[in-house]
Amino acid sequence: MRRAVACLAGAIALMGGVAHAQVTGVVTHTSGKTQFQPGADPDDTGIAIFQGEQLNLMAGGNAFGSAGSFTSTSDISDQVVEFQNGNIAGGALAHLTSRTVVDISFTNDGDTAVIPTLHSTITPAGMGFFAARECLNVITGCTAGATYPGDFHDFQDFTTNDPAGRLAGASFTFRITGGDEVVYELKGNIALLYDAASNSNVIVSDMNAAQAALAGFRPVADDGSQKEFGFVWDATDIEVAFPKGSLLLPGESSTLTYETIVESYSYADCFKLQTGSCLVAYSSFGDPIGRGGGIKPSLLKVASNESSSFQVDQFDFAYPTFSKGVLTFKPVSASAVPEPDSWALMIVGFGALGAAFRRQRRWMVPRIL
Repeated sequence: MRRAVACLAGAIALMGGVAHAQVTGVVTHTSGKTQFQPGADPDDTGIAIFQGEQLNLMAGGNAFGSAGSFTSTSDISDQVVEFQNGNIAGGALAHLTSRTVVDISFTNDGDTAVIPTLHSTITPAGMGFFAARECLNVITGCTAGATYPGDFHDFQDFTTNDPAGRLAGASFTFRITGGDEVVYELKGNIALLYDAASNSNVIVSDMNAAQAALAGFRPVADDGSQKEFGFVWDATDIEVAFPKGSLLLPGESSTLTYETIVESYSYADCFKLQTGSCLVAYSSFGDPIGRGGGIKPSLLKVASNESSSFQVDQFDFAYPTFSKGVLTFKPVSASAVPEPDSWALMIVGFGALGAAFRRQRRWMVPRIL
């Protein structure tokens, strides 16, 4: 389902001038896919698909051994394009993917032909995974302290949930399509895998392109840490030129698609009797859990507010403009940045998923923001 949110007349009125009339329409769309362990009902596959403009889902809990949450928005509100996209997964089988799309239509109403160029911004973001005290349910919560249990190597006995030996991981794709051609794409992925040859767990990552392209790219954990692994980055301005064959003659129109896809998954059972640890993975566009994106086990505390939940910063992009061949689509502001002490409440709210999880088909009905 897609929803056109601006036509030519509306765009002229909204922007208040002929100079912006070249943007003739904006369409936004958000979708998500969740997978959890199927129930006893043969018709229950554990997989659900969601579509809309604003999606917010929490599902799972300790009782079922897995949990996940995603928050994704691509929508028009108050003359801006609202944007955020993030998800988090933990436990025996939790796999979440969410996608945001902003389609922009524009027309060259000038007197000369132009090759379109995009001026835009990749928002701050982060991705990673960590071993934490069992916190898929608010009943047990998460406890801070130097004696925090759970290392990555603890989970090597639990690979039967995924034939490829994946234990936990996260990925992102940022893509810009002009017309029918991809004009910019950036990807990254990280994973914790069980290596049968060495009978040990190994961390693998493909983040070289992201490191080279993104401002402030940095790890979230000390080198060699066996409790957490991941990366964050700052807002990064980009300039993208359409291919030379994309010459736009006077009166001709074209489209541009701004797309993000984030994925997080866990296939590792929690240790209930030994260390009491779970693997949790997260990925986002829109800074997760406070500025800097770091989710450190030492920050996790028992939730005092059960209404807390996994949160991703929302960014307001100015309504796009197209002038003299340049399409501008840039954020005008970010949501308030939480203080470090509030990060804990946000992430341990992930434990509140247990209260929202019921083994019925209605589990999978999203809460619309």
